[in-house]
Amino acid sequence: MSQLSISNPITFYAQNTFQTLSFFGLFIGGIILTGAWFGLIIALVIAYFSSFLLNKFLFRKQLPVPSKSCVLVTGSSAGIGLDAVLRLSKIGFTVFAGVRKKSDGEKIKELAGSSNASRIIPVILDITKSDEIKQSVETITQHLSNNNSKLLAIVNNAGYGEILPVEILPLDKLRYQFEVNLFGHVGITQALLPLLRQASSLEHSARIIFISSGLGRISMPSYGAYAGSKFALEALADALRIELKKWSISVSIIEPGRIESKFTNVSENIIKENMKSINNINKIDQSIFNSYQSSMDKSGDSAARGHVSICSDAIQSAILEAKPLERYMAVCNNPVPYPVLDFATPASLQILSAKSHWNADDTLRTPPNYFIKATVWDEFSMKSVVLCLY
Repeated sequence: MSQLSISNPITFYAQNTFQTLSFFGLFIGGIILTGAWFGLIIALVIAYFSSFLLNKFLFRKQLPVPSKSCVLVTGSSAGIGLDAVLRLSKIGFTVFAGVRKKSDGEKIKELAGSSNASRIIPVILDITKSDEIKQSVETITQHLSNNNSKLLAIVNNAGYGEILPVEILPLDKLRYQFEVNLFGHVGITQALLPLLRQASSLEHSARIIFISSGLGRISMPSYGAYAGSKFALEALADALRIELKKWSISVSIIEPGRIESKFTNVSENIIKENMKSINNINKIDQSIFNSYQSSMDKSGDSAARGHVSICSDAIQSAILEAKPLERYMAVCNNPVPYPVLDFATPASLQILSAKSHWNADDTLRTPPNYFIKATVWDEFSMKSVVLCLY
């Protein structure tokens, strides 16, 4: 039997001792790291459910629906507005549903069913038309007087999205975007403020709610007009909140993520409609538009969407919570405290903004779809953490 030959015993044993210690060091380190990750997971689970319980039963406790209370919801024909009208009427509010066509009002009452239809009052209201604002205020005032009721809240929901690169965005389209998404909301809110002052009390403050967007915090390629109108809306709402504080009128902003609604579908169709409507585009502009359209087609088809009820949850909270928040991010069924999301979101969105640029193939790079899915996926609300940490 051959015998192992060791030319330098000291070196041999030193190397093997080092390897042994390294092995045990890595082994123990792995156990510690595994324990740390396990502890982190446990901590997240505990924080998740603790936050949910604290929000539900302490910090964000909802008040009962006051008797004979009414709410106006603009843009009620479809999407967020329609779902909000059905939700609010179901929980006991009388709802003035702002629609542009009589047939839309009839459809809403039909969807509400016999038990709730009596609490829905359709009002013909295009917020860009001053005569319709005046007529709707008269209708609301008359109903309140006849029924000894009060207007507790306005949900400024009407809106649409203009999708075009700024370079080839016609100014009339830009002006109309602001007319609908900003000036119209100001007009109807100004007209109804006297009624809100009458309704506000120490027991339940009157509420003004503006439906903004995640694009009210950050802009994206081709969404400059829409994002600009939402930026302006949020700035105006912040000022209004401070101005009305002495009258105990609360002002909240709701920032929906990507929601499955008629609004989203219409906005996507606007891309093709704009291609047909824009004339006299020079060669360079046409090339840019083609690149933009190709990019939007790729990103829009695969992006996930949340259910519209997420926004109705936020609207209900903004109306009934004893201490309504300044902002609600309607991106998922989320128990993470809003102050945490409110702190983390701007930073993560700035990172996202920095990643929106041109690809090598001359198409615009838009936010990764997994990020969009993370912010609106309705089944696993802890994905909101991805929004904070991205």
